[in-house]
Amino acid sequence: MDKQRITVKEYYGKENLKDIYNQILKEKFIKDNEDKIQKGWKIMKKIRYKVAKYMRLSRDDGDDRESESIENQRDIIDNYIKEHEDLEIVREYADDGFTGTNFNRPGFQKMLEDIEKGKIDCIITKDLSRFGRDHIDTGYYLERYFPSNGIRYIAIRR
Repeated sequence: MDKQRITVKEYYGKENLKDIYNQILKEKFIKDNEDKIQKGWKIMKKIRYKVAKYMRLSRDDGDDRESESIENQRDIIDNYIKEHEDLEIVREYADDGFTGTNFNRPGFQKMLEDIEKGKIDCIITKDLSRFGRDHIDTGYYLERYFPSNGIRYIAIRR
């Protein structure tokens, strides 16, 4: 039986002993921890946020049609979501013609109900001003309510 001999460089594709040693350690680590790596990868792939799109405009259009600005906000949010595969749209909430200085808005209140029911775990707005303009109440939701309910908040623009 004739065995063909190959050099370490041919086998590992490296000449430097340090690189060869690191490659051997990496292969051993992967082999020894293959189950953990596969399990972690599956968990990472499963992380998907249940997204609520929230849009608000504080002026009346004078008719029953949604304002152009709501449409623009929707497009911006949809384009953002298309670029992030970990985001899955669950529901859209819009408050057209409602002020941002308080949170007594029907769409916002419905969104809070859905948070309490566990239907959503991420909220996306075009920017922070679409969420709210009252700094104290806005701060309460962003700093207290959302973290305590496991909600991720994303404002696409500043």
